[in-house]
Order: sequence, then C-alpha cells, then structure tokens
Amino acid sequence: MSRMAQTPARLCRGESPIRYAMTALALRLAAFIAVPCVAFLIVASGLGQVLPGEGMIAYASASEGNSKIYLLDVHTGWRFNLTPAGATDAYPSWSPDGNRILFTSWRDGDPEMYTMNLDGSQPQRLTHSQADELWPVWSPGGRYIAFTSTTLMLFNVYVIESNSSQVRRLTQNNNVNYSGGWSPDSQWIGFASDLDGSFDIYAIDVEGNNLRRLTATTANEYNPAWSPDGRFMAFASDADGDLEIYVMDADGSNVRQLTENNTMDNSPAWSPDGRRIAFVSNRDRNPEIYLMDADGTHVRRLTNSILQDNSPAWRP
Repeated sequence: MSRMAQTPARLCRGESPIRYAMTALALRLAAFIAVPCVAFLIVASGLGQVLPGEGMIAYASASEGNSKIYLLDVHTGWRFNLTPAGATDAYPSWSPDGNRILFTSWRDGDPEMYTMNLDGSQPQRLTHSQADELWPVWSPGGRYIAFTSTTLMLFNVYVIESNSSQVRRLTQNNNVNYSGGWSPDSQWIGFASDLDGSFDIYAIDVEGNNLRRLTATTANEYNPAWSPDGRFMAFASDADGDLEIYVMDADGSNVRQLTENNTMDNSPAWSPDGRRIAFVSNRDRNPEIYLMDADGTHVRRLTNSILQDNSPAWRP
C-alpha cells in the first residue's frame, strides 16, 4: 500500500495529526536533501549529459598540493576533483561534445597529453615523447589538438590528429611560441610568440601556412581566445604595466581594455554563448578564477583557494 493510501487509515487509528504532519515534513526534507545527492552520484558516474555546458568550467587547482583538474558549476559553486592524488595535472580543454577532457599530466614522468571521461575515468595517454607537451587545446570540430612542445628550450606549436598519432609542426622558428585558441571553424590557431621581439598575438592556419600578426606593440600579449562567433579575440597584455584582459576584433583592430587593476589578469575563456568571460586574477592575493560579462562588467570571484587556481575552460 502506498504512503498516501495509508494516510486515512493512520489518522483513523488515532495517530495525532500533528505527529503525522511532522513525519510528512521530515520525509519531504529527506527527499529535498536526497536530490542533490542523487545528482552528485549521477555526475560522478560519468553521465555528462546531466551537466549544463554553459555553466560548467574545468580548471586546474593546487588547492590540495599538486595541481589537479576540477569541475566547477558557476551557478552553484559546486566543484569536483577529477584527477588522482600524487599526480600533477594541468591545462584542461574540452572535447567538442563536452564528454571528455584533454589535459597535460606529469603522472608518468615527462609532461604528456592525456584525455579522460567527464568523471575522471578512463585516462588515455596521447603522446609518448621526450619533449614537454603543454597547453593542449581541442579544435571545435574535434579533428585536431593544438599544443606547445618544448625541446632544447625551443617552444613550438604543433597539431596532432585526435584519433591518430600524426603530428605536424606549425611554427618553424627558434623563438618561443605558446599555443592559444582555435577559431570556431577549426581553420586557424591563435598563439603568442616573441618572433618580432616582445610577445605578440599571431594566427596561423591548420596546415602551418598564412602566418598573420594580429598585435604589434612593445608590450607583451598572451593567451589569445576566439569568441564563439569568431568576431572577437580576447587576450592578456601588460600594455599598462601589469597583465590585463583585452578584447579586439578578430583581425586585430579595435582593441578594448576589459580589466584594470594593479594585479595580474590573464587566461581569458569565453562562455559558449559568448556573453561572459572567465579569467584568472590574483587581485585577492593569489590566482583565482573570476567571471565577468563580455564587456568587462559584473566581475565576480568563482573560486577561493589557499594556493592557486588557473586555466579555466568552459564546457561546450
């Protein structure tokens, strides 16, 4: 017999209505508490479709010692550690379907690229080299992964096909080149390079041709990130003496400054709808993840770590 069917019988047996009401309230509270617990279990089981992409960020945090990959819900503040104790893991990037995370890990010695499921399960090593593989970024179309590989103190940008081991070097110089972000059509890669002196933002096509210089200043620019509609590019620059977040048109014109303080702001990451930008700032003493509207307004802090949080990446 259901609980509702038992109710008249329990009252007819002389059970106090007050006691019954209190029992019913307790049951409702238990159900209310159980809902987030069930949601947590669903998330932990790897069913990524229950998580809203627009509000979920992967990031790296050293809050428990070594750097680990975490998930963060920007709406609730809920966070979850995806990678095991003992390993050092950094630079997360999402697969286009939002069900796997690409990252760099030192778990087997040298920094190599790995992927894992949304719940941290089934880690798969992608590279096996003596070089350091850093800052990997999955292309929006899913076919390629761009990354920086370092050998003999040379930093160059490469692409690897995500379903094979075919690697292609894109930058052909002896300068320092830091991989950045993909254009929405997966045809261009933005990166930072000191090719012409100070660090500037460049773009190169996926075949390693048609190099374009997008910034040309005496300042240093880093962390290029295309907006989801391809019209803009956010980046970090020390043009006013410390690193701040800027945005420009995709061709390098119409530069606007979004943040302004006496600390360091960097690593901008656009939300999937292009309305907000997550970034890293040490304005509250240590690097944390912050969120602002795409015009630089309504800044709020998302993490509160005793050490440092960095490398935010939105789930598609």
